[in-house]
Amino acid sequence: MRFNKRFGIECCGANTFNISLEVCCNGNIYKPAFAKDLMNIKCCNGRIPFDLRVANCKNGIVVETAPLCGSNRIYRKMKCCGSQFGYYEQYFTCLHRGNSTFSIEPKRERGFLIVKIKKLTESKHNATIFISVKCLNSSKKRNRIMKRGITYITLSFLLSFGLSTNKCNGGDDSGIICCNGIPYRKYQGPTNTLIYDQCCVSKPYLSEKQICCKVLNARNQVVYKLHKIKTLANITRTPEFCCGLNKFNMNYQRCDSGKTLWKNEQLCNGVIYDINNELCCNGMRKPYGTGAESFDIRDLHAKEPIGQFMNWFQKAVDSSSNYEANAMSLATTTSDGKPSVRIVLMKAFDERGLQFFTNFNSRKAKELIENPHASVVFHWIHRADNNKLWSRQVRMEGIVEKVSSPEADAYFSSRPKDSQIATHISIEQSAAVANREEMLKTKEELYAKFDNEAVPRPYYWGGFLIKPHTIEFWQGQTNRLHDRIVFKKMKPEDVPDKEPFIQGENGWIIQRLIP
Repeated sequence: MRFNKRFGIECCGANTFNISLEVCCNGNIYKPAFAKDLMNIKCCNGRIPFDLRVANCKNGIVVETAPLCGSNRIYRKMKCCGSQFGYYEQYFTCLHRGNSTFSIEPKRERGFLIVKIKKLTESKHNATIFISVKCLNSSKKRNRIMKRGITYITLSFLLSFGLSTNKCNGGDDSGIICCNGIPYRKYQGPTNTLIYDQCCVSKPYLSEKQICCKVLNARNQVVYKLHKIKTLANITRTPEFCCGLNKFNMNYQRCDSGKTLWKNEQLCNGVIYDINNELCCNGMRKPYGTGAESFDIRDLHAKEPIGQFMNWFQKAVDSSSNYEANAMSLATTTSDGKPSVRIVLMKAFDERGLQFFTNFNSRKAKELIENPHASVVFHWIHRADNNKLWSRQVRMEGIVEKVSSPEADAYFSSRPKDSQIATHISIEQSAAVANREEMLKTKEELYAKFDNEAVPRPYYWGGFLIKPHTIEFWQGQTNRLHDRIVFKKMKPEDVPDKEPFIQGENGWIIQRLIP
């Protein structure tokens, strides 16, 4: 059907309405008693009609603004006479008759005399005040009684498309569902199809076809459409549940801290990672020191690195959190620059440098013989005197040489017999072996061989001395503005590569580095 818009005919859902006489809100038509009232009727959130004279629309909800006369709500243009009567100044006068007694009296205006006002009559959609008016026509010498109606929208229609307010305030109506004080019709159409049966905070939904996901103690809400699967027996709903404001299927998804994850996913401090192919390394940051516990040149125990290292090393030894304070990472390289690193144990330290012992057939020994330069790092975490957690590193770079045979013999003789026997088993260190039992068999044979005699140091085992020319002391800060103090061994003819620097003792200079 075609409508002629010239006459103001428009569609309102499945019906038509006249825009000059009616208002359409969400497919529902409202017709005020008087056409002049139409200009005051608006739609709140596009669906709820309200009268600008008695209400406002805030956040999609109709809020009453009309004043009260006692328990009676009136227009904002009306005034209260005492605590009972609402009246229009153009028609009535308020009289105070003493002892808190009030009444209203009609006014004369343009040949009309207000005779009386009838009590309020309320219908489902609106209410009307009926006023009896006497027409004074002096020329024809006769009177004529007429009625004039003053119509306004009732509170019930403002809030619920014409549904009575008691539907959400204790009233009983099986065809209505109330969500956050707003009533909705459960059924639709001539066949009374069920469209709503549950509330999702302020949104109605049908639990058979939808699922409500909401955040407790909050207004956030989402209604999702549920999927269905067809089986031989019947149609059943897939196992879908809420995960915060999200929906997930428990057959192939999981919920963690309000986030929907796949079965092979987990949260790594708020970041999703694949447990089959990734490691969780996010959020492992630890606090260890603030600006108040900074390490500066003025805090040095000595103006040369040997004494400073001994001071830090002893504190690390005294701390119960460092199981092996003498453990260090040793980095070596081949002559063509291919690096390798491992952890070894420092066995001595003096003004010459630090010592460690190993098998000369090992990879590290071969690389040190080929390229006699090495770097080591100590890392300690312990509590300071003020119970603050400290993270410290000492990094050394230097030239490497073998220790003397007497020093190697002296240290080897101090080792436990098990360790001495293990040295003989590892004659070909890093070579492949069939199984552990083979090594245990060799161990038994060696114990039998050296049952009543000392185990000699094998020719392929000894020590290395790292003679450092650079030693850096690092102390961590939680804000990553770490403290770095470096000592460099300088010859008289050498010039520091960076300014500024402080002259230390025994040929060392001191510099602070940017982290």
